[in-house]
Amino acid sequence: MKYILSICIPTYNREKYLKELLENIFFQIDDTIYKNKIEICISDNASEDNTESMIKELKEKYPYITYFKFKKNMGADANYLKVVEIANGEYCWLFGSDDKIEKNGISKILSEIKYGNDIYLVNKTECDINMKNLNNTPIFKRNIESEYFYFGTTEKLIYYFKSLNTLTGLFSYLSSIIFKKIQWDSISFNQKFIGTAYSHSFILLSMLKKDMTLKYINEYLILNRGENDAFMSEGIIKRIQLDFDGYKLLFSNIFDNNEKINIYYKYLLKKSRPSFRMLYILSNLNNTERKLLLDIIKEAPYNKILLKYGFYIYLLIPYKLLRYFYRKIFSFKNK
Repeated sequence: MKYILSICIPTYNREKYLKELLENIFFQIDDTIYKNKIEICISDNASEDNTESMIKELKEKYPYITYFKFKKNMGADANYLKVVEIANGEYCWLFGSDDKIEKNGISKILSEIKYGNDIYLVNKTECDINMKNLNNTPIFKRNIESEYFYFGTTEKLIYYFKSLNTLTGLFSYLSSIIFKKIQWDSISFNQKFIGTAYSHSFILLSMLKKDMTLKYINEYLILNRGENDAFMSEGIIKRIQLDFDGYKLLFSNIFDNNEKINIYYKYLLKKSRPSFRMLYILSNLNNTERKLLLDIIKEAPYNKILLKYGFYIYLLIPYKLLRYFYRKIFSFKNK
């Protein structure tokens, strides 16, 4: 059966949060309105919890669930690719298995995709592990309302990159992304991105080199569960390196190391971990680790002197107080 929208959820050992998300989706789907329009696709990366039995039970009541399970853990990238592969919708909405959709979020997306744009991006509300709202940061600069972006030339790409406020606009965060499956399938995947955690970003950024249209929906339709980063298992240095190495590889392969374009991903990498946050991280490392991290982030436009010595400030001022003042100053500048 061909659906209008496939909600594509890659998962691994997140039975509890996945069940919450599915209940959140079921609650929004009224069979009289959405019958035969939406499917839920789940790709399970060989979970060792009760995910499989939970899904089998739910499928008896909700037959529009498509479920696939790997026999062994294939890594995040293979799971991202597989969940789109098994989808039958005209559009796919990639979705993290521990996030949630705001009330009426599905109906909003259905109302948008009928206009036929190639990619849609929606904002997220950042939450703690218990889904308490913490912060709203728009994907695009605050003077940009819902807007269409067009691609196919370097000038149009640069205009898009200049408009971004967060890495989400470079497709770092799954749950904000909705796209036409036929366009995703038109991209020849580069296997070197298996293991980077950015296989999906490779395809979507590659799509921006073609004559396509992206619509930014300036509404907060996603609840992003924080304090649950699966890529933190090897520590903060490896987590930061994942981002820096990933985007360096993406932009060198897709945009041929065009420095006019590269400056934007470097700026957004810095913005994703502002100086006050990076100084706090550095203050909790030993000298060897500190040197390693400074080498990883050296291409981002940080003040190098500040990073090298500024972490000593945390011996005098608590991190929470500095973060409070940073947010106050940042909010004032963007009013």
